[in-house]
Amino acid sequence: MSDEHPSPADQLGTAENSGQSGAAERGKPPVGRRFEKGKSANPGGRPKEYKEFMAMTREASITALTKVKLLMLKGRSEAVQLRAAEIIIERAWGKASQPVTGADGGPLDVRFRGAARAVLEAALLSSDASTNPDLGEAG
Repeated sequence: MSDEHPSPADQLGTAENSGQSGAAERGKPPVGRRFEKGKSANPGGRPKEYKEFMAMTREASITALTKVKLLMLKGRSEAVQLRAAEIIIERAWGKASQPVTGADGGPLDVRFRGAARAVLEAALLSSDASTNPDLGEAG
């Protein structure tokens, strides 16, 4: 592949193209890009504004719930009343689970064409071509 158009694996930042020795572990960034142990990724913590915002929204939630309850009881249409009831139930008990199954009721057959190709290319690029010249066999 030419240098003008890097492959998806090149764009992933594998150990080979990051200048680091050793392969990146699955699900982790390349070795040179990991955080140092004992150092926070967010040393300042959450901003003060976030805490103020959460306090304000919690104060307003009582008024909002009162409004939704009023709509449930006295909404001008049945659709409004039903939606208000759904909102209250979902907030109190959580949304009902919706299992996902395949056409025959069995598990879904999911194929990740683009992602799988990038992972395969990354694995092939990180293997040593001198010990596995055709890259078609496990080396």
